[in-house]
Amino acid sequence: MRVLSYSLPWYRRPFARIVLTSLWLGLLSLPLMIDPEAPYYGLERPVIVTGVVAALGVAQWFVSQWGRASPVWADRLAEAGGTTFRGLIRRIDRRLLYLMAFAAAVVIPLGLNRYYIDVLTQVGIYATLALGLNIVVGLAGLLNLGYIAFYAVGAYAYGLLATRADVSFWQVLPLGGVLAAVFGVLLGFPALRLRGDYLAIVTLGFGEMIRIVLNNWDSLTGGPNGIIGITRPSLFGFTFSHPIHYYYLILAVVLLTIFSVDRLNQSRLGRAWTAMRDDEVAAEAIGIDLVKTKLLAFGLGATWAGLAGVFFASKMTFISPESFTFFESVIVLCMVTLGGMGSIPGVILGAALLLILPELMRQFALYRMLVFGAAMVGMMVMRPKGLLTARRRTVPLWRKGCAGSAVVGGPQATSTDLRLGPSTGSGQADPTLQPSKEASMILLETRKLSVDFGGLRALDMVDLSVMAGEIVSLIGPNGAGKTTFFNCVTGLYAPTSGEVRYRGENLVGVKPNHVAGKGVARTFQNIRLFQDMTVLENVMVGGHCRMHASVVGAIFRPRSVVTEEEELVAKAAELLWFVGLQDKSDLWASQLPYGDQRRLEIARAMASDPSLLLLDEPAAGMNPQETNALMELIYAIRARGITILLIEHHMKLVMGISERIMVLDHGVTIAEGTPEEIRADSRVIGAYLGKESAHA
Repeated sequence: MRVLSYSLPWYRRPFARIVLTSLWLGLLSLPLMIDPEAPYYGLERPVIVTGVVAALGVAQWFVSQWGRASPVWADRLAEAGGTTFRGLIRRIDRRLLYLMAFAAAVVIPLGLNRYYIDVLTQVGIYATLALGLNIVVGLAGLLNLGYIAFYAVGAYAYGLLATRADVSFWQVLPLGGVLAAVFGVLLGFPALRLRGDYLAIVTLGFGEMIRIVLNNWDSLTGGPNGIIGITRPSLFGFTFSHPIHYYYLILAVVLLTIFSVDRLNQSRLGRAWTAMRDDEVAAEAIGIDLVKTKLLAFGLGATWAGLAGVFFASKMTFISPESFTFFESVIVLCMVTLGGMGSIPGVILGAALLLILPELMRQFALYRMLVFGAAMVGMMVMRPKGLLTARRRTVPLWRKGCAGSAVVGGPQATSTDLRLGPSTGSGQADPTLQPSKEASMILLETRKLSVDFGGLRALDMVDLSVMAGEIVSLIGPNGAGKTTFFNCVTGLYAPTSGEVRYRGENLVGVKPNHVAGKGVARTFQNIRLFQDMTVLENVMVGGHCRMHASVVGAIFRPRSVVTEEEELVAKAAELLWFVGLQDKSDLWASQLPYGDQRRLEIARAMASDPSLLLLDEPAAGMNPQETNALMELIYAIRARGITILLIEHHMKLVMGISERIMVLDHGVTIAEGTPEEIRADSRVIGAYLGKESAHA
């Protein structure tokens, strides 16, 4: 008992101490209740108990060392005294929970018989499958009902190579993942332009096609009889024969999967997946290549299914098409949705529940599916986001603190890096804030730009030139074609005829993500923020096109990737300070009031380092105070050397900040000139301003 008492943690609050000590005692008591057939490997029970105590003591020592360097976790536990269980769990340091979960995963099988170890091994296999599908469905938002086909690819790859070419398990394990990834990319190509129900139908058809091929290609796959006599894995003469060997092997695969998926989720690619899931139009407009991002989701998600398939074939030593039916795809999808899409702990919990509960309900086998269906319906009603909802970290743990001071306090202001430009009070742009223009440089030019939608002409032979450093406004009545003009410039629409030239290069036919990469950024008439991201992450994803981290770099994080991410966090924090949102960086974008959401969208657009910024009705819905602040913000943006093209109906703002104004009416340019010329133009007065506005 003295050894036991020294190994237990000593926390500062009774409630936290009791709960955590109980968890530890629960783990320690398991070896005293183990099955007589448990795999002791010749050790006596006291030795196992001592080993468990020592392992937990070592884990506690690591936690205490972390606590000395950063005792935040202890403070959180202290604050949790007297709160609800949910509040306690939220305050316990993640590292402590992870260590306890890992210790439990290592120790628990030592006290179980073969049957329970097999069940836990199945949980590991399906957890790997669900984590892979979570990339496709939970992160990228692409519904895949044929996911189990990639599982079959990995299994049959090992089955065929092991029985016909005597290739070892360790050689086929990565090969199975690569082959599954290739099939995932092949599926991704025809599904690029599909979403929702249509994508589900295509992926369902792909999964059934693979199963039918396996079932009918007798000469290769063995047909319905499958492949038997598959070699078990061995390593340096040691053969994996006992169920516990496979359990620890799949545990290693699960840990590798968790590590990789978590790294990807907190990387440039993970932010791109989340942005694409929330809003494809906005994602492409900020520089995300939707084709590449979708293919990476399909390919990487399939990789883990292939690895799980290789493991499954080696464990069972027999495979057949009946192991890879549509029902299996549905089960894996339910694990993701039940646990929580995008949540790694939630997905693992979903896999454990859907595999362990049926084993506990075998006496109710006739009603099992009924209970399962009712439970899923109830979950969708009560917790539509799953048992454990995804919680994206604003700044990943590996670079925590690199931007904390910047977000809270903001950088020091300089004369050339203004947060809000001063107003002259007259409503006119202050000439002292105008940056020096590149001599006679036309930054943006459209020539005879026309757009037809069926029989309707939205733009008719529109010519416009914007000089570097200017603030130019585009005004006109609703339906005049202003937003259509923006969509043509940014590549969202292909014009029927004419040219869009940026720095002399024709942008017609250039994809929106490439337009953003060339230095053209925009906001939208209807705010298009990524609601499942924090304020800081929204700005960080805006810099996607300026980053270069690959998939391998995202997982292994060499120094160059770490530096790139740190610089991005600091830049995003500075932009939040610039627009006045530095104290709201940890909020979800959906929690911001309307005016702050407008400013956040501007900050996100600026994160791509644009030379030309297109603002589509930024003052819409703002009160007078917010509008005045917006005017000063536009001055400050222009002071950074960014040219601004503005669509706006707020005439005080337009007349106060614009150097030139172009007026559209039914897709035709009816006037162009200075604010004074536009205010006095009879055509503009009749079509848009009206007499009262003209003389205001």
